[in-house]
Amino acid sequence: MGIPPYLGEKMLTLSRYTHVLKIDENTSVLWNSLRMRAIFLGDPLFHYVEHINSETSFDDFKGQFPISLASNADELIQRMIEQKFWINQEEDQIKISEIRDRINQLPVAIMYLILSTKCNLRCRYCYLSKSVKNNCRRGNMPIKTIKKAVDLLKDTIKTNGIHDPEIIFYGGEPLLNPKGLLFTLKYTRRVIPNCKFTINTNGTLITDAIAKILKQYDVLVSISIDGPKKIHDQERVDVQGQGSFDRVIAGIKILQDHNVKTSVSCTISPANMNSLRETIEWFIDDLKVKGIDLNLMLGDFGNDQIRSEYAYTASKQLVGCYKLAKDKGILIDRMMRIVRPLAKGTANFNSCAGCGQQIVVAPNGLVGVCQGNLNTMQDFVEIGDASELIDHQLWTKWRKRSPFNIDECLKCEALSVCGGGCPYSARLVSGDIMSLNTIYCAFAKEALHSLIVELWNNKKAKSMV
Repeated sequence: MGIPPYLGEKMLTLSRYTHVLKIDENTSVLWNSLRMRAIFLGDPLFHYVEHINSETSFDDFKGQFPISLASNADELIQRMIEQKFWINQEEDQIKISEIRDRINQLPVAIMYLILSTKCNLRCRYCYLSKSVKNNCRRGNMPIKTIKKAVDLLKDTIKTNGIHDPEIIFYGGEPLLNPKGLLFTLKYTRRVIPNCKFTINTNGTLITDAIAKILKQYDVLVSISIDGPKKIHDQERVDVQGQGSFDRVIAGIKILQDHNVKTSVSCTISPANMNSLRETIEWFIDDLKVKGIDLNLMLGDFGNDQIRSEYAYTASKQLVGCYKLAKDKGILIDRMMRIVRPLAKGTANFNSCAGCGQQIVVAPNGLVGVCQGNLNTMQDFVEIGDASELIDHQLWTKWRKRSPFNIDECLKCEALSVCGGGCPYSARLVSGDIMSLNTIYCAFAKEALHSLIVELWNNKKAKSMV
């Protein structure tokens, strides 16, 4: 077994992004986490790769195979060279440098308009509860602030060359400021005709009049609901502590009657975590929703054990629900953030636009990088114009928040599909946005392993045809 002629005499080393993942008792996969390449190995070859690591030399690797497996080993080594498992030493670093350069140039394309910091609910797990309860920041965004914000987005996307910008209405509860909503839709349609709109709402304030406006401007509505009444009302209560389920369902039905594009956003919490599959079936079969997102809870959880237990259970449930929903023709957005990069073979730089690709405008006119910071107004500043925002140190700093810039992430099998999760949540735990979001780590690994097993099963099925 020799080095192929086209590589000349250059020394080959094992890519540091090589991982061996177990599929079943008789199968493993060689996984290249940087290039998202997989080589499935059955008995007996997988026994010879189980302990491969960055210290394994090319000569030692090829020399371990017995003569009886010489032809199989030749084929495996050739595939490993073609798929960049065996590389010239500088190849991986060149690839990483190219990715980091692209991350540094990611444009701003999204604006979060915090139409109101007020909210008519007091959901028990709300990560913005401090902002909602803080009297000095309560209030609706004035029209003059909305106009200034939209103008900032218009100039920013022009500078960036963006053709598909989006405004996301957020809160608090954005429908507590209906005048601001209507003005934004009208004004934005005039100055940024191709802008997309999404509103995140608790659904309790939907009326026929609101639904007609949302339909007219083709607004995608994301309704927060955590499951059937018994589940939903445990966490999503109003200021009097009363459940909000009946009002949410009434809002959803109004939207459906007006043919408004509607999806549901469900937070995986202790209340629904162990019955999530039944909740997904209820969303699809009873509510007839066409879009579902499942959100992992944010926060420090008090201690590592509670956080770890939540991460394990929530990740298992989320991946299982993806399979269930997929069989019913519905794709869960949270999983699709892992599926798409794997399917396309293109790296997922980050899983959140808060990593330097969005503008968050608070009712007081200050501009920030992440809506999670509304609790403290940390990393909110005054911004005069688009050029000032593009080069601002905050956006430059948050833009670097990617697995490709975090040493621990570079060692992980989910490197290129993960996106790194929520920087705000990471900072809540460690004080640093560049630290790991360990709950999302658990989910990304679980999702990747599940998808690789699915690839293997599909591969086996095709071979049997």
